[in-house]
Amino acid sequence: MPFRSSISDVRVGLIPRRVVFGKEIQEHEATLDPNNVRDFVDGYLLEIQKKSVDPNSTFTREVLIDLSRTFFGAGSETVRTTVDWMLLVCVTYPEVQKKIHSEIDEVLGQDRFPTWNDRLNMPFTEGAIAELMRWKTSVPLNLMH
Repeated sequence: MPFRSSISDVRVGLIPRRVVFGKEIQEHEATLDPNNVRDFVDGYLLEIQKKSVDPNSTFTREVLIDLSRTFFGAGSETVRTTVDWMLLVCVTYPEVQKKIHSEIDEVLGQDRFPTWNDRLNMPFTEGAIAELMRWKTSVPLNLMH
């Protein structure tokens, strides 16, 4: 069956990601401190420990690896897609690019990186991003919950 070959190809492509996330989780396990939960992985590892006596627990290392892959993919894909669209908009509407560039230079200058609070002083840039996300949404709006 040709479909089986496709599934095998997908599985082969996923193996390296599982290995990468598995190593990251191993590092978290080695440095886990119940009094200092650093992130989602630490919290999940603590839940695995708490539920280890329950044979029906869904808190497992395999599930943690899958969740980590899902979070990484979901977060990076939407950001990449949004940046791609913004680049296309700036090429299509150079006047928008010029206004964004001028506003960023005015607020930040050339000497520092932006902070979260800088957005309050960049209404055009903030508005352009909001309009882009409305116009060219990177997330399907019809997902069942």
